[in-house]
Amino acid sequence: MHVSGAIVRIDAHDLGVLRQVVDSPASIELEFNPEDPGTYELEKSFAAMHFLLTGQALGGEGPLSFLTNEALGWAVPFAPSGKRARVLEATLVARVADAIEAISAPALVARLDSPELRALEPFVGAELADEHKEWLLAVIQGLMTFMRQTADAGGAVLVFGV
Repeated sequence: MHVSGAIVRIDAHDLGVLRQVVDSPASIELEFNPEDPGTYELEKSFAAMHFLLTGQALGGEGPLSFLTNEALGWAVPFAPSGKRARVLEATLVARVADAIEAISAPALVARLDSPELRALEPFVGAELADEHKEWLLAVIQGLMTFMRQTADAGGAVLVFGV
């Protein structure tokens, strides 16, 4: 599993362009700017966010597994690496936002204190200090806000790092 990634809001025009790419054998050069307010960069928290959302280091089902579940959304090949990004359209973005908001505080705290989280990058072999837990909580709160704002605007996203 990748340890970094980003989620980028895409408008209707970009969604149309990406649909055309999927139907062709070509790939497209996709870039994201972490400074753009339409980008939510997960930095080194990608694996930890997946775990905090799903309670699993790998896999998972349903909208909370959106960071890694290739069955959610549709793939777009991008150059130069030949890797893929996935598009989550508006209805799925809304399901993801609802699911993130439904995670209970006790479940999240239990996951923050679990040995499984300490086995993931970037925490392998280290104790999670309070500052790390606060950072992770801030990242998941930011992710929740980003996805909710996108859902409320009827937007789609492109998920990098899967």
